[in-house]
Amino acid sequence: MDTITGAAAPALAVLAQWLAHPVLWVCVLTLGLGGEVAKRLVGPTAGKRGWRGVYEVTMPLHPMALGALVGLVPGLPRPAAFGTEMAGGALFYLSGGVLSVLAYDIAKRGVVAAVKRFGGVS
Repeated sequence: MDTITGAAAPALAVLAQWLAHPVLWVCVLTLGLGGEVAKRLVGPTAGKRGWRGVYEVTMPLHPMALGALVGLVPGLPRPAAFGTEMAGGALFYLSGGVLSVLAYDIAKRGVVAAVKRFGGVS
């Protein structure tokens, strides 16, 4: 099969635009490094009471939430497939947060454990 036709073609075009956009990878690196710095400054410990315990438990959500908030800033670059609306920007930068968490999990635990954590193979 030489060409992709049907419903998969537009989805693959969006995926290619998304992964090829350099701002996505800058976002992934910035959110990942920023998270590491914040983690070292706060020094959370699992099982602690108070806000540090909540910080520890919700840590994987932080890059995604921050990415979505950054995406609401008007005028930031994003692929054309994400449109010009604020929601498209929030989704694009949120996806950078998701990739940041996935990259961190792969670096820390390995590919198999990261895939399991994200709901993949059991």
